Amino acid sequence: MPHYRPSTVEDAEYLAPRLREADLSEIRAASGNDPLQSLLHSLHMGTATYTMVDPDDDTPVGIFGVVETSDPDLASVWAMASPQILKHPKLFMRESRAWVESVNDIYPVLFNYVDERNLVHIKWLQAMGFIFIHRHLHFGVERRTFIEFVRIRDV
Repeated sequence: MPHYRPSTVEDAEYLAPRLREADLSEIRAASGNDPLQSLLHSLHMGTATYTMVDPDDDTPVGIFGVVETSDPDLASVWAMASPQILKHPKLFMRESRAWVESVNDIYPVLFNYVDERNLVHIKWLQAMGFIFIHRHLHFGVERRTFIEFVRIRDV
């Protein structure tokens, strides 16, 4: 059974003060929003938004999802998590891979941008089969370096 479920506003409220420092830095750099504002925005904009839960006690450890674009073949993927996400790394990686593959079956092209300082996310993206296609040197409100990434379904 997957250790994720559809997200709720309560999940966002629980996670906002518990996000990883790298995720907080990425939020500030990209949008300048506070963590709760970013989580709620992602929750409401997402086509499908899920909460990862700790299998030991069912508490939220992260939120992730996909946002459709005007192109039916293209969608943006995103994730934010607390440090607790690393408590069960093998489980997280296995379920992440299955979810990314299932979303990529629906949307042939997945993309987004990652703060180049967010090394955990970069390693995760590489493990999930995303490739990095462009460094944007002055991205977001802080004009930091972000890396554009993409995963294209094999056809």
